[in-house]
Amino acid sequence: AILKDMLSRWIRIISPVIPHTAEELWQMMGEKGYVSAASWPEAGEVDEDVELAFEMAESTVEDVNKIIRTLKTKPKKLYIYVAPEWKYELASKLSKLRSPIDPKEAFSIAKDHMKMGEEARKLVEEFIKGQGMRFSRREYELKILLELKDMIKERTGVDEVYVIEAEKAEYDPKKRAKLAIPGRPALYIE
Repeated sequence: AILKDMLSRWIRIISPVIPHTAEELWQMMGEKGYVSAASWPEAGEVDEDVELAFEMAESTVEDVNKIIRTLKTKPKKLYIYVAPEWKYELASKLSKLRSPIDPKEAFSIAKDHMKMGEEARKLVEEFIKGQGMRFSRREYELKILLELKDMIKERTGVDEVYVIEAEKAEYDPKKRAKLAIPGRPALYIE
């Protein structure tokens, strides 16, 4: 359904430039009438969460490729660990702080999460150091990474890609999962 809608929009957009081809494609899709008489496609509203999730996926591919360039052998498997929900909750609370971020205020906001120990402290420090962070909602980041597994394989050259929720990681030989933060998943390559 999404692909058909996308093709329909694309055909309407190209119709002024290559009208005969556009009409042929329009008919092949089973559309009624002429594409030249069809209404111009409307631009949808940009969903910032989806946009940020795609940026995160692109950044993840770049990070993987940087790591691969330092390796002596071609890696076969890539494990991508997405941060646990509590880190997204904490990051969301911290994101409401104004810049420059006051460390005392940041740690005060994080006090409920400090039971998570070192991971919570590191997240707050990372947030302060970067004066905030850009991240999407967790479900978007998970969904985008899962949907783009084939693209990640193709662009990194690995044979297998596993997207794992950090708190459910059964395979994590180097304890990388705990390093995952919102907007920047942890990576393990073998």
